[in-house]
Parts: sequence; structure tokens; C-alpha cells
Amino acid sequence: MKKLLQLFILAAASFICAEEPLLRVGVITDTHIGETAESCSHVRKAFQLFRTLQADLIVNCGDIADKHYPSGYRHYRQIFNEIFPDRKPKELFVYAGHDAIGIKDKNHAYAIVRKELGATNDLYDRIVLKGYPFLVFMQSFDTARYEADIVRAEQEFPGKPVFVFNHEPPLNTTYHSQVWGSAKVRQVLEKHPRVIQFSGHAHSSIRDERNIWQGKFTSISAGCLQRWAGVLTGSPTFGKRYSDGVLFMEIFPKKLVIRRYEYTTGKEYGTDKRWIIPLPFDEKTAPFTPERRYADVPAPAFPAGAELRHNINTLGVNLKFPEAADGVAEYRIDVLQKADDGTWQKTARCDRYSGFYLHTPPEEQQITLDRGYFEPGQSYRVRVTPMSFWKKGGKPLETNFTMPPYKPQIIFQSLAPMKEMAFQNARTGEAVKAENGFYRLKYAANLQIPEKVWEGPAQKSRFRLTVDFQMEQTTDRPWIIMVLDPRNNACVSTRIGTVPGNSGMMRYSLEFPKHSADARYVIQFRNGAPGKVKFGKLRIEKTR
Repeated sequence: MKKLLQLFILAAASFICAEEPLLRVGVITDTHIGETAESCSHVRKAFQLFRTLQADLIVNCGDIADKHYPSGYRHYRQIFNEIFPDRKPKELFVYAGHDAIGIKDKNHAYAIVRKELGATNDLYDRIVLKGYPFLVFMQSFDTARYEADIVRAEQEFPGKPVFVFNHEPPLNTTYHSQVWGSAKVRQVLEKHPRVIQFSGHAHSSIRDERNIWQGKFTSISAGCLQRWAGVLTGSPTFGKRYSDGVLFMEIFPKKLVIRRYEYTTGKEYGTDKRWIIPLPFDEKTAPFTPERRYADVPAPAFPAGAELRHNINTLGVNLKFPEAADGVAEYRIDVLQKADDGTWQKTARCDRYSGFYLHTPPEEQQITLDRGYFEPGQSYRVRVTPMSFWKKGGKPLETNFTMPPYKPQIIFQSLAPMKEMAFQNARTGEAVKAENGFYRLKYAANLQIPEKVWEGPAQKSRFRLTVDFQMEQTTDRPWIIMVLDPRNNACVSTRIGTVPGNSGMMRYSLEFPKHSADARYVIQFRNGAPGKVKFGKLRIEKTR
């Protein structure tokens, strides 16, 4: 009995001494609601979760609506009031690009957003809760004002973290910010180590470990409450991936705890993987620098005895292999062709996501590489390497095969695109000049496909585009290629990332439908770091 009493006293003391957070903050982003109350159902579930978790503050990092929908904002407010009838948490909103779509004057659009939402914060604003400053900024902010507001908060709250909420992430920080990040956000925040910055815009899964980054400051992406695609090297992103993830931050005197929840289940993801940020910030010991995580986290590994199996069919080459473990994020898939001298030459790279973003990842991956990557009668080796979130590769699997003969229905082919096809600035239409066999690539540019290629085939006909080109860049920021009609910017494919750095001659292949009878498509390069490109050959086949 005495022993039981002692255990009870110890348990009670432990409970009493358990540290309670000073503040609880829910963060959502890219909710992209529509005009109806039903379009806000995901927001409703997020609010219900935040109510259960007793949030003191809820922040929406922008793109509240899919485009400017006053009725949607009213439904958003109505749902908030239903979920929080009595004790209402404070709110902050970042006003971003989608909320001004269809309105010429974005400031006028944002005024309507604020009114219909019943929001209390302005385009630039802040609130202070229990001695901690929380700052919000519109997407297209004034840089001087941005930095001045941060400096003022640092001066008024010495030794405290300064919480900054933007729509865009800083360039080259969290996942996908190499494409969707802001250079001016990064430039300012580099000088302010106490900043804890939250963002959206890039759309991703909260399960992605790259969504927290530390360097000279701390940046955290809140993912999205909509579908996300991402950009993978050499691969169109198939299907729609919906994110049901939200962030929940607990503020303690000496640390921040970032917890990740999925509203569909109400469960926290990765209770053993919480992002715990020590305070005050120290760049030398910050736990979430890419370099430290690369060194500390093991490389992904396939199960013992795993094999890479292949099957050749009319679509291409189907691959099957077991899902890897130890934090696998992607699979790097290299295609190597056997040369006449018996060596293997890399001809393509077609990365794919693992199942990390799913509630229940698959036991086996099934991936089809498009037939356009392969030439009839040639021998190939395909290598699949599991990659961590920080590009640390595990031991690969390989399979060899010879491609059987087939006769493609070629409707256009150029063995010398740089002589036979125009390469033009996408905005001005001016020709991009070639120097020493390469085009200089700094701005978005279109490789013009002769319009006659698209004459005749009816709407919904399908095509396979195969194009060989070499990229030379000084950074790892890829260029994004897509097939689109420049007259209306209608894109027929999801974005495909190029092989970064000096790629060598690589092949890119994708199939797509013709969306309208009068469509006229080009290949557009956009969003990459300055560099050079050299084209090899290009072929367009009609597959249906």
C-alpha cells in the first residue's frame, strides 16, 4: 500500500510539473475555397481540430480562395463562428495572389476579402500575444516596409522570436522553394536570425521533412489544404495528391514545438518526428539545417533481398519494386543505354515520389517509364535508387533488358532542331541567339513546333513527344518544361523538371492529349536558373 501511495504521488507530481505551452498557434495555407459552403469543408475540419487543440491563434498564409470569391469568404466566416461559438481564437490572414484574381486592383480586391472575411488585420499588420510578436505581410509587399516592421519588432521584443507570415517561402529554403520561392524574402530574412517564418504557395505535404529549414534564420512551410504536384526531374507528375495537413505550434520559453496533424483522421503525424526548435536561435547548433540533417539521417534502404522487376508493354517499361524505408522521399530512376563499345551511357532520368505522403504507404511501387525513352532493338539498364529528403541515396536496384522492335507513327521529326526550329523569348517573341552550339537561357523561352504538325488530328487525339537536350547550369535550380498553347497558356501536361547542373544529353518523353481541334503547341522552358541548352533531336508520334 505504501509503495502504491508513493507511485501515486510521483505520478501526480509529474503531471503537475508538466510544462504547459504559453501559446498554441494553428497554421493553415492555400485553402483555395470556392463559392459554396461545401468548398469550405476542409477548412471546417481544420477548425474543428484547432478547437480540440485549444488554439489561441489561427493564421492562414494566403490563397484563401481559389480566386476572388466574396461568397466563399462569407462561408469561411460563418463556419469559423459555428466552430468557435464562444471562445474564439485570434486570427491573422496573409492576402495573396489568388484572392485578387479577376480584380484589376489587388488592393481593392483585398479590401473586399477583408470585409467579407470579417478579418481584423490589414495588408501589413501585427498582433502581440503574451509578449510575442506575430507579423503578416501581403504577397506583393514593399521590401523596405517589410524589413522595417521586422526590425521594429526585434527592438521592441529583445530576445524573443519574431514570427513572420508570408505567402511565398524564401528562395531555396523549404521544399519546392527553388521554383516558387522569393529572392527578396530570403535577402531580408538572412539578416534577422530571430525570425521564425511561415509560408505557403509551394503546395506540398506536411509529411515532407524538407518543409522546415534553418540557415541564418528559420523557415517553415505549412504545405496546403488542396492538391499538390511538385516538380520531379524528368517526370510528369501523375494524378492529384491532396494534403489534409495543418501545423500546430506550441510556444514555450526555451523552445518551439511544431506538430503536424491530418484533419481527416484528427491524428498527429510523426509523434516521434516533431520539429522542436531550441530558443534562442543559434545557427551553429540549429537542428534543421540541410547539412546537419544530411549527416545525421541514415540513407533509405530497400528490404533485404529486394529485386527490381520489369515488364515491357505497349505503354513502355513497367517497373515493380518494394517500398524502401528509413525516410525515403523519392526514387531516382536512371536509364542507361548500352553503347557499341559495351559501356553503359546515361540517357535519361525519371524520378518518382515514394509513398511518404500517403496515410498508408504501399508495400510495392509500380512505375511505368514512357516508351519514348527507349529505342527499338537497343539494350538498356534501369537503376532505381532510394533517396532521402536531403538527396542522400541508398543502395540501388537494377534490371537489364532489350527493347523489342516497334514502328511508331511519326508525324514530325527533327534531327537538328537548332537549325530547323525557332527558339524564342516567351514574352517578346524575339529569337534566342545560339553561341558555340548552345542557346543562352535566362528567361522563359519557347521551342516552336511547326503549326502544321497539329493540323488534322482531332480533339482528344494523343501524342508522344520525345526531345533530347543538354543543360548547363551553375546551380541546381532546374528549368521546368511543359507543352502548352502560347495563345491561351493552356498547358497539356504537368510540369517536368530538367536534370540540374551539367546534365549531358538527356531524353525527356511524355504523352498528352490534344485539348482542342485548333490547338497549336510549343515546348516552354521556364523558372530555371540562368544557363545554356543544346538540343539534340525531337520526335512527335501520334499514339491514338
